[in-house]
Amino acid sequence: MRHSEQEHEHLHVAVNKIHPETLKIHHPYKAIPAYQALASVLEEELARFGVRLVRRGNGLAVVDATRPNLACKASALGRDWSKQRLCERFGEFVRGPKAIEVARGQLHASVERPLQRARDDGLWREYQDALGTARTRRRELRDGLSSKIDAARTAHRRRFKLRHHAIAAMPVSGTDKRKLSRMLAFERRAAERKLGVKTKGWRVAGREAPLGSWKEFLAARASRGDQRAIRRLTRPLRGPAIESADHHLGALPSRASRTSRGSVVHNLPGGVRLRESAGAIELLGDSRDDALQRLVSLAESRFGGQRVTLLGSKENQKRLVEMASERGLEIAQERQR
Repeated sequence: MRHSEQEHEHLHVAVNKIHPETLKIHHPYKAIPAYQALASVLEEELARFGVRLVRRGNGLAVVDATRPNLACKASALGRDWSKQRLCERFGEFVRGPKAIEVARGQLHASVERPLQRARDDGLWREYQDALGTARTRRRELRDGLSSKIDAARTAHRRRFKLRHHAIAAMPVSGTDKRKLSRMLAFERRAAERKLGVKTKGWRVAGREAPLGSWKEFLAARASRGDQRAIRRLTRPLRGPAIESADHHLGALPSRASRTSRGSVVHNLPGGVRLRESAGAIELLGDSRDDALQRLVSLAESRFGGQRVTLLGSKENQKRLVEMASERGLEIAQERQR
């Protein structure tokens, strides 16, 4: 399954281990040798792109065959690319072909392209500052709570220790002292349970809601109308969509289902999928009548009473106009794509 509701494309491959006819389970015990053989083939295909895997210091590096100064540490590609991990999987490192041989067989030359200018609107710095403040706050609360709990436990031990000494100093028989000591021990265990419940309540009361991830930070800012966050989360709409002109919408529902762009993907019956972002709802998939009806229905619940813009092909716009008019949505304009 291929989907793209996040910043980058995703591809999921599912394998059914149950045979559809015999209903027997398949144990791929020979998969590991096959993967190792495939890894060797993929390693050889590095040469097609004009790069070599060479020793560099105590580790390994991926180096361009024609430009030796263009290189990166192998471990920068991932944890599994460290020298130790690679040697554990494939054995000791063996030097490969020379640079001139790799360059001669190169099929896909690496072309240097300038990176786009980094977006610096201050949001990332604000997020980092908020994280630092939250860490400092949690550390202060933790230290204060630890001191409070230690003081309560010390007072508890001192109180019962004094009472124990008082019983030992009483001018009574040994039998009476043992009875009093058993009563004191019972009372002490009860007090310890009460103290445990109290300290647990202190810990729960001292917890603060976490700041959340970067995407949750952006989504929260966008829901409050921060234009910087809205610009970061805005992505070009591809399918039929209904867009609102109001940029001060409330927080999106279903926080747990938000994507990394702060949008919400609604998986509805009949295979209908809608992506809701700040101020727009887009239909993902085929433009069936039932899917367009659900798009208009969700737009009515979210943008009711506001002027909306219809986006899509000419045919889809015509169908959306009829459906939106039936539900009383006020159409500001139509834009074709």
